[in-house]
Parts: sequence; C-alpha cells; structure tokens
Amino acid sequence: MKLILITPPHFFPQEADALNYLLENTSFRLHIRKPKVSKDALEKLIQQIDEKFYSRVVLHDAHSLALKYPLGGIHLNKRNPTAPDKYAGTISSSCHSWNEVLSYRNTVNYLFISPLYDSISKQGYSQAFTESQLQEAQEKGWIDQRVIGLGGIAPDKIPLLKSYGFGGVAVLGYVWKDFIETLDYSSLQARLRACEDQIQLE
Repeated sequence: MKLILITPPHFFPQEADALNYLLENTSFRLHIRKPKVSKDALEKLIQQIDEKFYSRVVLHDAHSLALKYPLGGIHLNKRNPTAPDKYAGTISSSCHSWNEVLSYRNTVNYLFISPLYDSISKQGYSQAFTESQLQEAQEKGWIDQRVIGLGGIAPDKIPLLKSYGFGGVAVLGYVWKDFIETLDYSSLQARLRACEDQIQLE
C-alpha cells in the first residue's frame, strides 16, 4: 500500500526544509500541488529539494519541469489534463466518481478517488461515498492497487481502506495540520509516521 503526501497549495516558510526532512526520515511519495503558483516559483522549490529524492516527487502543475528534472512523475487534473509531448514517465490522475476510475485506470499508473471522507484541509469538501458504496466498489472489482484513496484520510481510516483493497492513501490536512504556524518538525513527522505505521501494520 502506497503512502502519498500532498503539499499545501501555497508556499510557506521553510517548506523545502520540511520536505527534505520528511523525505529523509519517512517512506512516502511526494505530490507537489501548487495550483496558483508560477512555474518559476515551483522550479525554485524543486531546486531546493535534495536531488536524491527527485524520483519520489510528482508534479500537479508545470509538468514541463518533469522533462527538465528527473522527477518521479506528473499528475493530471482539470488544470493540466494531458501529459507534455515526449513525456514517458509515471502518470497519475484525479477522479471523483467510479465512472472516471473505470475510464482512466488503464491509461495511468495510478489514480486518486476523492473525497472518501470529509476533507480536513478544504472546508465544505464533504464525503462523497458511503461505506456501502465502497463495499459495492470492492465487490465489483473497481478498487485495486492503482486506486488511491484521498480526502479526510487520517491513521484511523487506513485499516478499513486497506481491507477494501485500495492501493494506497494520499494525505494532506491531517499531516500538515498546524505546521505552518508552529514549524514543529517532530509533530509533523509523528503524524506522517502514524499513517506509515498503519500502512505497514498487517
């Protein structure tokens, strides 16, 4: 089961330091999602990440940077629905319905389905699937190792999602929580590690 960490949408103080710290000390794939940030600003962030972690970094925006740097992949979304010409790396995408999952899962390496639960980071972004709907999706074989659960994910949700057969979870609000205000690295890592522990728990 994969563990994916998504960045907050805006830059914040010591962001590169925090990302390098987490990448050094925890096993996960990093999705950089900065929808309103310029390509140049995004490139500066990438340059501050240690090159040894590039293979674990995925871009949601400014996909052309994945042709310039040896990054781990790109993520398709409404803002960026197609991969750049000549791009041959890993591709993921966002989905918000099972019809989308069925349409796209054979054309990408993995995809997000959301929101599974009420979002922690986005006010008003509410749970879109009931437990019975998730059970039905499991029974119909719509959930497999390419399907990543997103939205309101905290450690207590991971065992159930694992039982449904999800290939991983993507976390955001639970992990980043109040880090931007506190810059408390130990608590930040502890929250990410709590997710990692549930994924590794058999």
